[in-house]
Amino acid sequence: MDNKPKQFRLSFEEKDKLKEYSDRMSFNYTEYFKFCCLKYPPDEIIKGYKPSTDNSRETTIQCRLNNQERKTFDKFAKRLNMNATEYFKYRCLDHPPNYIFYGYEIKMYNLINFDLKLFETQNTLKKFKRSKKMRNTKVIAMVNKKGGVGKSTSTFNLGYELGRLGYKVLLIDYEGQGNVTMCAGVDDPKSLDRTVADYIVDYVMKQGELPRVYDILIKTEYFDLLPSNKQLESTETMLAMLKNQTKQMKVLSTIIDLYKADYDYIIIDCPATLGTTTLNAIIAADSILIPINADEWAVRAMEDLFETLAEVNEMISKDIVIDGIFMTMTDKRTNMTKDIEDLLTEYYDDIHLMDARIPFSTTVKDANRNALSSSQYAESHKKSNVAGRIAEQYQLLAKEVVKITESERAGE
Repeated sequence: MDNKPKQFRLSFEEKDKLKEYSDRMSFNYTEYFKFCCLKYPPDEIIKGYKPSTDNSRETTIQCRLNNQERKTFDKFAKRLNMNATEYFKYRCLDHPPNYIFYGYEIKMYNLINFDLKLFETQNTLKKFKRSKKMRNTKVIAMVNKKGGVGKSTSTFNLGYELGRLGYKVLLIDYEGQGNVTMCAGVDDPKSLDRTVADYIVDYVMKQGELPRVYDILIKTEYFDLLPSNKQLESTETMLAMLKNQTKQMKVLSTIIDLYKADYDYIIIDCPATLGTTTLNAIIAADSILIPINADEWAVRAMEDLFETLAEVNEMISKDIVIDGIFMTMTDKRTNMTKDIEDLLTEYYDDIHLMDARIPFSTTVKDANRNALSSSQYAESHKKSNVAGRIAEQYQLLAKEVVKITESERAGE
């Protein structure tokens, strides 16, 4: 089989970038080149692209191709009206596939002649398989227009409990107060060098593209966190700079795509508004959960929420799935809790009311202030009966979410 080298002249900076991208997938240059330029070529002709011509300090790399691969490469380059090096730079350096972040594994070449560094595949193109890291991820948005209903606390505790059940969990703090970020142990979110807002700024500046993953995650024992701070509040104005409304509404979906392959559950803590930020979360999510405290005003706020969901449903031509409503700050000693439960059952009987009932207690604030989940707090305050009940209810909520997810995947 003919395996002639294909040569590309690159600047030293370009070669460093090539090495970074190929190392991320444990590829050599030839493997990464074929993955980008042959296995996943651009879907259509990209007009107006001009590769960098700053090659004052150049080096050369070689990639071995068989005849069929060479023809395929030349065909794709011609489709874009590029020469070989231009197409190589375009696909491998300036527009690398998101797959390089997604944990794909590759079947290695069989080495047939080490001295000549010739590589040959059993097939013309390499076959890819999903690694064990690739998951059927469920994205959940925690939504309510009314503040003070326990969205952030519930996001934090639900993520913790799902992690304890053995699932890989990513929490996204998508509101400017940074409450979930503080629950995870960051005393001052303003001190963070990078937050989710940096992705949004990049997204706007690059007109709807996110080329890379930042070293931004906060890792805990049972979940990872994409943190937030006040900088997020200014990004709605920035998103308005994008004239394409679809791109305005897809920023969080694009961010999630960078991480989705590594997690079973991604849970988004939304602000108590129905602005662009929350709409982004609803669009990005597979389903939503609605926490509601045992209060008449919280029920009234639900009407606005459902009207907005109906509008978004029409706008994106996608059925928005509500996994359920769950009650927070309940107190069985009062009539209000029973009245609100009856009201939800009567007027929203087509929406699942979760079995979990999160009791009202100041211990929740104490746990949050000490960056402890309800379960952790209960362990360290075993004499507190209410702390134990709160922990039990969040554990129940996590099991309910898992049950709903498994039913969906089973097609029930």
